[in-house]
Amino acid sequence: MQTIVGPDGRTYQAMPQTKITRPKNELPIGRISSPWKVYGRTLGIVLLSFMMVQFLLLGIIGILDGDPWTSFCGILFGVPFVAAIVFIRRPQIMDVRIATPHPQGSQYHVISEFQTLWTPMPTIFNRHLIRDSSALDIPKSRKLWAIFFCLISISILISIGLWSGVGGAIMMGLAITVGIPFFLLGFSIPVMAWWAISRERLGLLTRQRDAETWLFMGMLSAFPAIVINSFIFPSILGLTGLEMNDEVLMNWTAIISAPIGEEICKGLAVAAFMRAMDGGKRGFQIGFTVGLGFALIENLQYILLSFGGGFTGFALTSLIRGIGSIPGHAFWTSMTGFAIGVMASRNNKMMESVENKVEEQVWKLFDPNTGEEIRGDNIETTETMLTSIDEQPHDWYTLPPTIVVPKMKNVGKGIRPPSNVLGALIAAMSGHALWNGTAVAAPWFTMNATGSEGMAILASLFSTIILVIAVLTLGNMFLNGVNDEQDKTIF
Repeated sequence: MQTIVGPDGRTYQAMPQTKITRPKNELPIGRISSPWKVYGRTLGIVLLSFMMVQFLLLGIIGILDGDPWTSFCGILFGVPFVAAIVFIRRPQIMDVRIATPHPQGSQYHVISEFQTLWTPMPTIFNRHLIRDSSALDIPKSRKLWAIFFCLISISILISIGLWSGVGGAIMMGLAITVGIPFFLLGFSIPVMAWWAISRERLGLLTRQRDAETWLFMGMLSAFPAIVINSFIFPSILGLTGLEMNDEVLMNWTAIISAPIGEEICKGLAVAAFMRAMDGGKRGFQIGFTVGLGFALIENLQYILLSFGGGFTGFALTSLIRGIGSIPGHAFWTSMTGFAIGVMASRNNKMMESVENKVEEQVWKLFDPNTGEEIRGDNIETTETMLTSIDEQPHDWYTLPPTIVVPKMKNVGKGIRPPSNVLGALIAAMSGHALWNGTAVAAPWFTMNATGSEGMAILASLFSTIILVIAVLTLGNMFLNGVNDEQDKTIF
């Protein structure tokens, strides 16, 4: 300890600095509500992830083409985006300082060289560094949907103004000014709205850091899925010797490769969180979030390309994907997540059963010479000795009539996804393939049958409306079905 001699001739010793210790119990401490900050972080991560995926794909193209320079550049330029993502996703640490009144404590506590805490009464001071345990806090779904539909409405008005020539240069300047903000909001706001709906409908208390990790894993699952769709599947088709143009290849990719490859990649991302699952409902939530993360990356590309058709193309693409494709990705993967959650819960229960059997074993004493069981009268074994405190009987009690007990709301009929992992994965692939197949087949058959491009467009529009209604109806029934499961919380 450092000591100094004061002006009065006395020797003074510096107070010891409070050391950082590990808390005895978990301290779930949150922060002040900042829902839009979560949206900002998510938007930043998805933009960085998209650029990272593009450069990594460039690296893979270089490897396949035997061009080391292209491969090197792709990896080199992808590294800064990886570093930025790691920086944003770094663990959020909280410095917790706890002063507990105690007669043998002190009123002064040294925090650092330049900080000292004074308390009006004697206290014992502890300091801990813990990870942020704040609950998931994102904007309400109603606000997000209101923003989204205002976005669509303004886009349609701008499109009408540009088409009719109303406003001239002013309308063109407005379109250029709002282009980038509309793009950012158009691909991200509907995903956040569905994320908010899942949180509100499922009602599971979830740490923000966990939910963001699930969403980020969904984004990462897009990388191997793109590799499968862009390189592996075309190579497999090439081995068959079939000749096909780019349009036919794209259609077969949408119908076969995308449902199989994407659902497997998303399913593996969900399986990475098996330890966090205590039942099908939690697995459903994780699968839903992973699906939304995948949809963020995919939606960014579709919305960006939609501006080729002006604000009309942007409005239609954003609307169809916002109420159809995005929840489709989420609900398809949530089926896989539900089955994985059920499997994880069963495995956990089996492990608990084995542990309980080990604890409940009755040990007997044998004579090492004769091998016979020793049953002497001098060994007293009473029922109270064999019964633990937790196994003691307890009394039921009745709540006073003045206490209002909340009842579960009847939100309508529901169905549960398959509990078998393989069955759920096949169901997810089938739903995905049905969506893509209908989108491809409806205009193709109509065009060949009637020869009218207008009729093909109407058939595509009508089939899309049917698919959207089917996805929303089925998704709502899934949410009702999984809510029948007893709520369990991991915190």
